[in-house]
Amino acid sequence: MQESTDAGVRYVGGEILAIIRQIEAAGFASAVLSGGGNTNGRFAKAQAIDEIIASIYPLVLGTGLPVFGKWQVQLSLELIGTRRLGAGVIHNRYKVLRD
Repeated sequence: MQESTDAGVRYVGGEILAIIRQIEAAGFASAVLSGGGNTNGRFAKAQAIDEIIASIYPLVLGTGLPVFGKWQVQLSLELIGTRRLGAGVIHNRYKVLRD
């Protein structure tokens, strides 16, 4: 695990299960996945995501980046919270449902 200059932030890499073991061994009860589409897709495909936070901004784009990159992922979600952040931004929190 690589330390960051930000307090409480550590960067990890490698195989998904190894990353999860590193997080648990460091004593963390939760972690934030903050990567690009490829990272998101790898974790989703490994069923290693239990919540998704999606923020809606008052801006319409003709195209965008795929959330899960090239990975073919389908997740069933349950809305567990919505919060207005200001400036028209809506923050939605979802639980990932398992089959």
